[in-house]
Amino acid sequence: MRNLVLVGLGPHAKKIYYPLLEKYCLEFDIRIKLIIDLESQRELVEKFLESQRLKPEKVLLVKTSPQNVLGKELDPEAEKALNILAKSGEVDGILIVTEPKAHKIYIEWAAKHGVDILADKPLTSPVGACVDVEAARQVYVDYLDVMEIVKK
Repeated sequence: MRNLVLVGLGPHAKKIYYPLLEKYCLEFDIRIKLIIDLESQRELVEKFLESQRLKPEKVLLVKTSPQNVLGKELDPEAEKALNILAKSGEVDGILIVTEPKAHKIYIEWAAKHGVDILADKPLTSPVGACVDVEAARQVYVDYLDVMEIVKK
């Protein structure tokens, strides 16, 4: 059995990841323990999941705040839900398909808890990374930070 968490249920997750999860859910005994997305996406998330065969056990919609949108820190509700799954051994992998600005906080959580990670590219993307040299350099710093966490 593979217990997964899906962070972000936007167009890319709906087009690429969810169809694959549904296709292989029986063959590999895949369960989606938790989907995390923004409260502002409630209607789109609910509408999409209505038509899916593979249903998540829980959907957590966190506040659409700058902290959550920009990935400044892990939302307390999301962290609590993730920690409960980790403590009970009910999460094997996490698919991080959010806005790249929020990737790092979920990557860090997963690495610290020994959870397999699949993160969309780019690994991170600070605000202004395509027009500001310092923001672009931050992508490399984020990479080094993530590699250090993974090594530990």
